[in-house]
Amino acid sequence: MKKKYLTGSGVIAAFLVVGLLIWNREVSQAEQQYVEKAANNYLPDVQADISNGMDVDARGEYGETALIAAAYKGHLQMVEYLLQAGADPDAKDDTWMTALRGATANGHLDIVKILLAHGADPNIQDKTEGRTALIDAAMHGTPEMIQVLLEGGAILNLQAKNGRTPLHWAVDSLQTENVRQLVKNGANVKTIDYVGKTALDYAKEKQHDEIIQLLQQ
Repeated sequence: MKKKYLTGSGVIAAFLVVGLLIWNREVSQAEQQYVEKAANNYLPDVQADISNGMDVDARGEYGETALIAAAYKGHLQMVEYLLQAGADPDAKDDTWMTALRGATANGHLDIVKILLAHGADPNIQDKTEGRTALIDAAMHGTPEMIQVLLEGGAILNLQAKNGRTPLHWAVDSLQTENVRQLVKNGANVKTIDYVGKTALDYAKEKQHDEIIQLLQQ
């Protein structure tokens, strides 16, 4: 069983499986329904719940807030409303997934911009792999997404638990343009991960000539 609001993407599902740093919590039916309304973009219902006293940061079964659910699903108007209503942009679910990471992983650039404008921290690392929003963007996003995160305060060379930087992840995912963007912004090509490999080592293993050239410039 996976979280109800996380559907249609394998980017995050791998560490959202029951038994992997996830536990059940005491959640009222009203709270669970409130989060599900946000996930399904039922804005009038969410507005009514908050008007009737629902905590804007009430959590679902796995610690997800309405903002996390809405950001993951790409519901721009819902995200805007929840932030205006006082939602915590850095709220974390039980795996330390945030709204910003959910939006980044699913390519919702407008939502990423709004969350950063409301002070979302782009350097929060999840509990499982220590990945950040910038790592997600390096693996699955676009150069524009990377640039927005960097301008929003993302640490360029922040290492995950395995020692890999966003550049390592971009190379391993064969994201040539993302590699180019990271290098352009000064990514450290000499950083080694916890098995002693640089991004260039991974590029050579994958025999990707264009990425090799980018890293050797």
